[in-house]
Amino acid sequence: MAPEASAQVNFRTGSFNKPTATGNQSITGVGFQPKAIIFFHASTTNGGLGNSAKGEGAFSIGFAASSSASTKGDTGRSLTTWSDGAGTSNTGGGVSKGDAIVMTGIGGAVRGQATLVSFNSDGFTLTWSAVNSV
Repeated sequence: MAPEASAQVNFRTGSFNKPTATGNQSITGVGFQPKAIIFFHASTTNGGLGNSAKGEGAFSIGFAASSSASTKGDTGRSLTTWSDGAGTSNTGGGVSKGDAIVMTGIGGAVRGQATLVSFNSDGFTLTWSAVNSV
């Protein structure tokens, strides 16, 4: 019996800063052309990744697997949640069809929103339609 064919799998973890102006942002240095990307974002009012005393913060996850609209009409998906950690909580969340990244702050204000433009030979390009100054 012949061995099963296998595909090479490449992956890379890393980080980049969100721009403070709308438009395209090219991310390079990945080392190969991606076929899919998963994005994570987390923040709190105290600047860390978690405030266990209050439970306040915002978190989002998104992905993109194509830069052109699929038969479902989207190029990515994202989910965001937030909580102020107070007894009279301001909590919520949202889902985006088409945006690979939607970053919100506590209260739901959009801090960043981006879609995938292209997968490139050494990374990818995003276009930011909404940003804040942080």
